[in-house]
Amino acid sequence: MNLIIFLLIFLNFSLLSSSVNVLEKKDGKYLHWQGEAYGVHNRMRHRHCVNKLILDPILSYTAQATSKKLCAKNKLEHSNNDYGENLYMIKTEKNTVIDKRVIVKQAIKTWYSEKNIYNYENPNEKNPNILHFTQIVWKNMNKLGCGVTECIVDNKKNVVVVCNYKPRGNILGQFKQNVLQSTCI
Repeated sequence: MNLIIFLLIFLNFSLLSSSVNVLEKKDGKYLHWQGEAYGVHNRMRHRHCVNKLILDPILSYTAQATSKKLCAKNKLEHSNNDYGENLYMIKTEKNTVIDKRVIVKQAIKTWYSEKNIYNYENPNEKNPNILHFTQIVWKNMNKLGCGVTECIVDNKKNVVVVCNYKPRGNILGQFKQNVLQSTCI
């Protein structure tokens, strides 16, 4: 049964990727929101001298399914899976036109802004106000998948961004060796 589900997911992403190159650029800008997520994550990781992430279709599929579920529920709650996970939601007027590239970039920059309160010398590993940032720059992580969903709830538009990371970061006792200062700007 698991093999069948995996094959369906793989086939779905194979068809998607053959029709859309998510990393395609024009005038230096990504044309697809997944490319934007990839680019922004890797630019921020570069500042901390850590490896580039690769887009993973399974992580992307899972993130998309999670964003759809959370959008309809009208609340953010973390999944219980084996991935690292960052969540973001905005609520706006029902008729607002959304550019997913802009929303994804805004989400990642919001998560990354937690660096301003992160203490590299003595990290408070249990502080929930830094864990989005630390997940993004976690050195021992190499795969990324994001999902974005728009939905109407209570006559308002919700937009939910979910990014999954593998291997998961934010492991107690490993912050100092995995969250490096931004010296590679």
